[in-house]
Amino acid sequence: AELRRTILRSNYESLEEYLCAFGYTVPALQTAPALERVAYEFGHDSFSANVRYVELRFAPQLHCSPDDPAFDVISVLAAVSAGLTRARDEFNKTKTPDEAARSRPWRR
Repeated sequence: AELRRTILRSNYESLEEYLCAFGYTVPALQTAPALERVAYEFGHDSFSANVRYVELRFAPQLHCSPDDPAFDVISVLAAVSAGLTRARDEFNKTKTPDEAARSRPWRR
């Protein structure tokens, strides 16, 4: 419940209050599988919404793992690229947005 109140709000009193939400999300996005999945889901959701061109902006340095020094900025970018590439390759073939929306395995 606290997580919902912190992150899913219609407005915030300050920038500091808004940025507190990242304390929950960033630690969950510090592995290659997590970043690849989120990037794939972003591509999937974009396609499902009839979006055909996106520019993804994020701060890769925030996703480097403090527990794994080898998971550096290059590793973060590679994981995100892999997820976006997988979405591009999958959805640029034959699926329509309606078919894509029905195939969301993580939303069932």
